[in-house]
Amino acid sequence: RKLFFIPADQRKNLANAALLDCDAPLEGMRPGRANQVVVNLANTSPQAMQSLPVTLSVNGEKQDRAIISLGPDERATLRLNCQLPERKTAKIAIETAPDAFAYDNKLTAVFTPQEDLNVLAIRPEKPPGDHAFTYDFFVKSAMTSFLDMNYEAISSLRALNKNLDNYDMILT
Repeated sequence: RKLFFIPADQRKNLANAALLDCDAPLEGMRPGRANQVVVNLANTSPQAMQSLPVTLSVNGEKQDRAIISLGPDERATLRLNCQLPERKTAKIAIETAPDAFAYDNKLTAVFTPQEDLNVLAIRPEKPPGDHAFTYDFFVKSAMTSFLDMNYEAISSLRALNKNLDNYDMILT
């Protein structure tokens, strides 16, 4: 979900670097993986800003920092990386250096880990070449690269006895 500020002050004579919004990865924030957060910021003042630090912290621990220079009324997009230490709620903070408007110098978000997806694969009765293990191994390996899941593979005959409402994803 996108977090953003609504500008409340239009004075142009004060120095202000504003954090506009940030986006988490579409697949969600995952522990044990590199997570990239996209941050949009703007210099809303008529003078250039040099060497502006933007820092990303997780649970109070600084994990990534970018230094950026912005011209007058210029916007920029940064990509900051972080690791979630474990599978529990994490507080993410993105901050710039203090300036005339403190209200837009920090974005804070709380991420709650997503439950594993329950995936049911209904495989062919006889996979191509009669390689049932290879078929399941390939499908499961490909999906595990981007999903945390509980994976179960069954034949189409066994699918008749399953309650399909218990699964988040069904592969056929």
